[in-house]
Amino acid sequence: MSVNGCDDSEVVALFGGSQGFFEGFSISLRILCADDGTRVGDAATTGGGLTWHEPIVRAHPSNINGRIPDARWGHSAVAFDGKLLLFGGSNTTHCFADTWLLEISQEQG
Repeated sequence: MSVNGCDDSEVVALFGGSQGFFEGFSISLRILCADDGTRVGDAATTGGGLTWHEPIVRAHPSNINGRIPDARWGHSAVAFDGKLLLFGGSNTTHCFADTWLLEISQEQG
């Protein structure tokens, strides 16, 4: 799975992945947030909890035909300005060299 997040961020994001080599590919996005509004990295020292959220993923208007990416693993991703930029990866039938810009909604899926 791709893991986005660093010491200065307030969330950790997981997109896609698989449960096995030939099955279980995912297009889900999970966001890990600290319950008390602190940074995820500080939750252990402040005694705060962490909660996983599953926001709705929407295609950015710049994506062809309003599509979202195929399920994949082994990709790269970076979050910026409330969006997720995704590149490459593969599944059992394709090796992707595509780039996607995804809108991250506050709504839960």
